[in-house]
Amino acid sequence: MQRLLRDRTEEMYALSLDELNRFGTQTEYVAIGPGSRYRVVSAAFWDIEEWNSEMCISVRAYAPRGWRRRVPLSEWATRGGPGDPMPDGPARREDARP
Repeated sequence: MQRLLRDRTEEMYALSLDELNRFGTQTEYVAIGPGSRYRVVSAAFWDIEEWNSEMCISVRAYAPRGWRRRVPLSEWATRGGPGDPMPDGPARREDARP
């Protein structure tokens, strides 16, 4: 399951920042063997302020029962750090005012 989460995180990391900005939250169900169906929640969101902070990528797998239901397996990544400069985003409302 952890490999599946890592692969999903890498797929999302490969998206452009515009695509990540529109990604939001997506939920899917993955069957791992008979009777083991995990709820996988993928999300992309801004850390602080849109286009002026890092873009966070989170992928979590929740088990149908047991302690993994409360403490999910997870993978995490960020875009826009020192080695990944952010492009200019859309004009902010304050900048667009005359």
